[in-house]
Formats: sequence, structure tokens, C-alpha cells
Amino acid sequence: MTPRRTLAIVALLALLGGVAWILVRFSAGGAGTDRPAGSFADRKHVLKVLFIGNSYTYVNDLPGTVEALAKASGQDPRLQVQGMTAGGATLQVHWDSNAAAAIRDTDWNYVVLQEQSLTPLSESGRDTLFFPYARKFHEVIQARGAKSLFYMTWKWPDSKTPQESLTQPYLDITRELGAQVAPAGMALELVLKRNPEFQFYADKGGHPTPAGTYLVACTFFAAIYDKSPVGLPATVTTAARQPVGVLPEDAPLVQGAAWEAVEAAKARLKSK
Repeated sequence: MTPRRTLAIVALLALLGGVAWILVRFSAGGAGTDRPAGSFADRKHVLKVLFIGNSYTYVNDLPGTVEALAKASGQDPRLQVQGMTAGGATLQVHWDSNAAAAIRDTDWNYVVLQEQSLTPLSESGRDTLFFPYARKFHEVIQARGAKSLFYMTWKWPDSKTPQESLTQPYLDITRELGAQVAPAGMALELVLKRNPEFQFYADKGGHPTPAGTYLVACTFFAAIYDKSPVGLPATVTTAARQPVGVLPEDAPLVQGAAWEAVEAAKARLKSK
């Protein structure tokens, strides 16, 4: 399948995303992390995180996995999450579906922004979709007193596109806006260099296995708390009773790569 045809299919899915967003936002059968805003504890006692994204976020309940890792770590303040997701959605789809209202609705500490997996590429919408809508969301997030946290994704398993083609746009917009980034794509690159047999991909569309989601969650833990996830449990169970994790022997590699990627991203953000 050509990149142009793939992007057209993604665009079609994105057009349907507005409907999917409503279903996931309010249905108990969604990602398992969506909660009414009123159920959140006082902002002083928790870190409240809203995840805005698509299937890379809701597959294996990434928000719930991050929350479970934070709980297992005993970190204070504790973490509470909410997901706002739609299959194939771009940031534009979320903006047009009035996701900004959910940002204004609660005193978030962080709002995670995940762009569709191809859109950050220069030939697929970096300058016409990703950057403009990231700026729109950041303005609303900043006005609410929260921090924008970009979810850097990864290349598809069979793609010849280098990871750097996704990494650099995420770092560029993070630097421009004075935001933060969870560099999951960089962490995956490190893991696969050290263990090419690591089972990250569940399908050709790049969706993660539970082990892959665990790696991503470790990266978010490191980015939010500015602490290494090394030593955390190899498997955690989400509030929706979903176990997510890696083999115990893989935990040091995965956790270490997550921390190394976060530190490398911070260094690159300071270098220019």
C-alpha cells in the first residue's frame, strides 16, 4: 500500500472519529479510563492527566497502565487519568469534536496530545495539521493552568521511514511551545537496538502489544515524575483489571530505555 493511499484511509477514519470520540468518552465499553470530571480528587492531592489520542492510547489501556505504575511506585502526589480517544483520530478531529471543552472542564495538571501516527511526517501533515492543532490545544491547555505533554509515537513496523522523521517534529513543537514530551518512539528505538526480538508490535499498523504499552507507560511515568522507572514491577494491573507488563527478565531493559529516552529528549530540547 502506498503512503498516499494509506494517508487517505487514515483521513477517512479520522472523519469518522468524531462519532467514535463520543462513544468512547461516555461508554463503559471504551478504553476503561474515561471518568466523569467530577469524580476527580482535589488537584492539590493528585496529578490529573487527560489523554487525548487514538488507538495508540486506548489499546491495552495506556492511561490506566500509567496510573497503575504510579500507584505501584508509591509516588506522591498520586495519579488520576482520563482518556478521550477515537480510532484513527488526528488532533484536528479532536479539536473539531470540541475536546477543548473537556480541557476547560477540569483542573488538569497535564494534557497529553497524541497525533495520528503518520501526520507528524513532513509529507503527511506536519505543517498543515500537526503543528497548527498542537498550537491550538496548547493555548487552551496553558489558559487552564495545565502543561501540554506530547506523546511521541513510533514508525510502523514495515516502514522504511527512520524514527527520526517522527522524533524531530515532536521535539520541535515541544521546544516551540515550552511543553514536555514522553518520547516513546525514542525509547522503542533503544529497546529494539538492544533486543531486536522484543515483541512491541501487535500488527502492521504499529499498535503495541501489552509489553509495548508497558514500555510506553514507563516513558510517561519518567516524563511526568522526572524519575527513573527502573525497579518498578514488571507487570501492573489497571483499574479495569487488565494486566499489562513484560517478562521479568525484560523489565530492566524496558525501564532503563524509557528513562534514557526521557533524559536524551530533555538534552536535545536544551541543545537548540
